[in-house]
Amino acid sequence: MYRALLFSSRFMIGLWIVLVSAFLSLLLLNAPRVPSTPFASLAISTTESSVIYLPNPIFNCTATDAQFQCQADVQNQTLNVTLLKGSDYPYNPNVCRAEYGNQLVSCKDTGMNYAPILATMYELTGLPLTTEQLQAIERQYWGINTIKKWGEIRLLWIVMGLALAAGVIFGLFAWLHPGGISKGFVSVACGFGTYQMVWSVLGRLPYYDAVTSHGLTLDTWHRVLHGGAIAVGIITILTTALFLWERLNPIGAVLAGILSVLGMFQLCWSSLRWTFVHLPPFFSLSTSSSHVGYVLMWVSMAIATIFAIFTAVQLWQHSRQSLQWFRCLSGSFGGVAIAANVLMALLLGLGYID
Repeated sequence: MYRALLFSSRFMIGLWIVLVSAFLSLLLLNAPRVPSTPFASLAISTTESSVIYLPNPIFNCTATDAQFQCQADVQNQTLNVTLLKGSDYPYNPNVCRAEYGNQLVSCKDTGMNYAPILATMYELTGLPLTTEQLQAIERQYWGINTIKKWGEIRLLWIVMGLALAAGVIFGLFAWLHPGGISKGFVSVACGFGTYQMVWSVLGRLPYYDAVTSHGLTLDTWHRVLHGGAIAVGIITILTTALFLWERLNPIGAVLAGILSVLGMFQLCWSSLRWTFVHLPPFFSLSTSSSHVGYVLMWVSMAIATIFAIFTAVQLWQHSRQSLQWFRCLSGSFGGVAIAANVLMALLLGLGYID
């Protein structure tokens, strides 16, 4: 049974790495390239009232003081798009003109999107392309069209599915492999939790008047706050690692325990908040009501408090079994929280969500 669990854990790690690598490759290869490409997206309208998206990276764009000029080869013809820069914001052009094979086609503004800066989306109509050619374009650029068909909601579901899988895998790995890798990951996870806690708590304080009255700018205060949160996170990583490797005196062990419990609380709360926000719509459940959101926030906080207390008890007992529980829970919630935060930040940074 133990050997089967070891094999399963290693297989799941390999499978998770393959899935994450494939997902990241799909996102990175099709991400909007604003400002090098001066629009958020460009789509071709078809007679079936659907659209086929062209990936930004295929366009070669040049800029002058007055306009952007972009070109791409589409079905062995040159697509030229000219955008006159807006007077207030260059990536919200006033006029879009398009030519396909020396034939004028309609180019209309369909709104603005974050990609990863605010830029305009366009749609082309009237291209002299047959149904077979349009289908060939969609097959050629299946990546961006798949992402667009998924939409923001399904991308978030995929991220949360990968994050929850990471929690299960890392928790099982920490339980089965009580060695240096699991101890190191648990230490980093607890440090990440305390970093988030310091940042979220101090970032909500009404500091504007106090900061400006002492001659500091808000940017300076944000750097101090960010640096302080990082410092607490690093201290937590070091003390937790020394605690797990039994290199601390009793006073140091108490400090490590307090920081680890705080980190565990934040990891659990963060994991539950991500889950409660993004997974219910997958099951056709709504959490848009402010009352429902308020209840879920307190439920997640209560559950996180229970796990934090349980963690404190396990660390106080300091037995082989209790430390194994600590590694397992920290690995599970740490896997969910870290994976969700990293993947969400990637989606935001690449311009897929706003």
